[in-house]
Amino acid sequence: MKFVAKIVDNKLEIKNASKEPVFVTAVYVKFRVYVKSEELIGVEAIRNLTEEYDINRIITDNFYIPIPYKDVAEVQIKYRKNNEIELEKIEL
Repeated sequence: MKFVAKIVDNKLEIKNASKEPVFVTAVYVKFRVYVKSEELIGVEAIRNLTEEYDINRIITDNFYIPIPYKDVAEVQIKYRKNNEIELEKIEL
């Protein structure tokens, strides 16, 4: 399969670039979250936070997921193909 992902406002847009409908079961989004260091004053650290979004529907074109953070490092799309579960990784 081929998926394309991009950030649009406060949403993650995922496009099904293939010609056939796909049953997407879940989307995993890895965010880069900036937090202040408790040990070093004035220093921010980057934490990776992964959230899972259950989709469980057939996707034919684009779909959108509201996201809490705009800094997305990676998106993984879990989908069903020929009765097997596949996982596609997209780095942003």
